[in-house]
Amino acid sequence: MKFTLNRSEAETKTFAGPGTYTVSIQSVKDGPLDRNGDIPTLLRYRSDDGCSITDRFYAKETQMWRINLLASVTNVDLPDGQEFDLSKPGSLTNLLTHWVGQRLSITVDQDGDYLRVKRLNKAPEEAF
Repeated sequence: MKFTLNRSEAETKTFAGPGTYTVSIQSVKDGPLDRNGDIPTLLRYRSDDGCSITDRFYAKETQMWRINLLASVTNVDLPDGQEFDLSKPGSLTNLLTHWVGQRLSITVDQDGDYLRVKRLNKAPEEAF
């Protein structure tokens, strides 16, 4: 295995403010227990200039629309109609790892002192 050192990949910057940004899904991991006793799955989005933001997904019936939306705005290679058992700890994280590397557009809004991902859209067509 070969490794190329690139310190810029370790740097994390936040987005300048509210707006729409084209990003890639950089990583997926289980988050810490939240105040409601739920364990979120954390998706880290990263722009080409190194800005990043984290989004929380939950394995709850009321949140499944977000996974369908994520599938519709990316080119993830999962067929419609495929079923996933999300009842086991870590199962949502395992499912969402299919999206690592996928490009999309996110809309970020100010929510108090924090920036939060509010919308997911298809990434603009890239020039070749």
